[in-house]
Amino acid sequence: MRSELPEIRDFEPYLYRMSHNHAVNMLRKNARESILRSKIISLSPLNLPEQEVQRKETEALISNAIECLPKQQKQVFILSREQGLNQKEISEKLEITIPTVKSHMTQALRFLRMRCRHLYPITKLLILLTLACLPS
Repeated sequence: MRSELPEIRDFEPYLYRMSHNHAVNMLRKNARESILRSKIISLSPLNLPEQEVQRKETEALISNAIECLPKQQKQVFILSREQGLNQKEISEKLEITIPTVKSHMTQALRFLRMRCRHLYPITKLLILLTLACLPS
């Protein structure tokens, strides 16, 4: 909306409203993700000691799979899923195009799904749901 900037009479209130709206949107997004994660956790029967061990082993396998990603795919994945950056922010930070970010993310997720396909069904479901609800 850069073309509309000259039409703005009072830039300070405009900037305040824009910042306020962005902050509210981010808080809503985080709240939705938090609710989804708590629902997933409440549905999963991972409370027994042996299941806790299995969960930790699964997390280790997933972490290992992430470490096996090519450097650029790994950077894009970590910036997106662990740091919560969107595609535009990743593009700017890594100085690559948005389509390149999308391509790296698609390839990384495909690799991780293939690498983790042998995991027990509930974990596969949790991984897919978690990856799907995080920022892209």
